[in-house]
Amino acid sequence: MPQRRHVAGAGTGVTVSLLAALAVIETVDIEFTGLMGVPVGVVSGSVVLVAVVAGYDHLGRWLRTVVDAVAGFGFGVLVGYPAIVLVTDPVPGLPVRQMLTVAALVGLVFAAAVSIVTADTDGRAS
Repeated sequence: MPQRRHVAGAGTGVTVSLLAALAVIETVDIEFTGLMGVPVGVVSGSVVLVAVVAGYDHLGRWLRTVVDAVAGFGFGVLVGYPAIVLVTDPVPGLPVRQMLTVAALVGLVFAAAVSIVTADTDGRAS
């Protein structure tokens, strides 16, 4: 399925991009770390996107399930965080850290759901 490898590549690219940017922003202790973290995240996410699209069809069943779960996490965070911000906007004083935690949990739920669904409907012989 050519569409599946592109969706998996985009999702894993988003996940790696978020994690790389977060790692740089949290570990580097200088002013304006976001100006360093975002480009590092974009580059690393792009590299992973290309790698997954190129090699997805050659992965084993277990590894493809893991890649799909990582992609589900990235899409879950992308969907979860804006939804939480829209829903909780009228609530004054709700910390951003708490909203990010809920968004990460939504991402984990997406990852679990994607891995379960793709493990059962894979189509390849074991």
